[in-house]
Amino acid sequence: MIAVREGGNPGSDLHLWMIHGLGDSSRNFDEAFDDSALADFHLFAPDLPGFGNSPASPDGYTIASVAGLLRAEIGKRSAGARIVLLGHSIGGLIVTRIARRAGARIRGVISVEGNLTRADTFVSGRALEYDQGDGFHRDLVAEAEAKCDRLPLLERHYETLRKADPTTFWALGRSAASETGESAAGEAFAALPHAKIYYWGTNSTPESTRVFLITNRIEQRSLEGSGHWPMLDAPGLFYGMVGEDVSRMG
Repeated sequence: MIAVREGGNPGSDLHLWMIHGLGDSSRNFDEAFDDSALADFHLFAPDLPGFGNSPASPDGYTIASVAGLLRAEIGKRSAGARIVLLGHSIGGLIVTRIARRAGARIRGVISVEGNLTRADTFVSGRALEYDQGDGFHRDLVAEAEAKCDRLPLLERHYETLRKADPTTFWALGRSAASETGESAAGEAFAALPHAKIYYWGTNSTPESTRVFLITNRIEQRSLEGSGHWPMLDAPGLFYGMVGEDVSRMG
């Protein structure tokens, strides 16, 4: 399932694809579809296999296979368009893979709290501790539920995580942890020839990732007081920044 909104400017051929993270769905980007900062862009927000309204599939078990599915879908829906990719959390791994294979069609890549170093695998890395998906899913759902009273913004994450396919959640988490490595994911992102920006919340991004960004001179946007979901913490600020960056990249 892909949430789609045609841009308000009929002459615009700028397409923004927004890819959610582990245990989430396209609902993470609900506010994008009503934000005036993105009004001129064509928006696409898919549910990855096994999440949201998309059925589970063996093709959803690895970062590489999901990237392949999305690359094909983007090729069909955005043929001839100028494309900017935005990936949240492990979605950052996915959009990096897509960009590496899609060439000049991609005008820019935005990674939002995406995996760069091993320290970023605070959820996906835990999948390596489990031998099957049911236990991993059950434990993470219980933890998310317990956090909702303290952090109401996690209600959306909890609802989507609760409905996620357990095997997909576990397998994709393991794949994401493997692909991240010590800093392999960050090195792949830094090596992209496209315009690229990393968004991070000051309440969640680990020190090693901040150092990596500086050392590799990656353009970055810090959101003061935000956590891992800045699009939910401060949607107005977040999408205002996205709108400016997408316009500049396109």
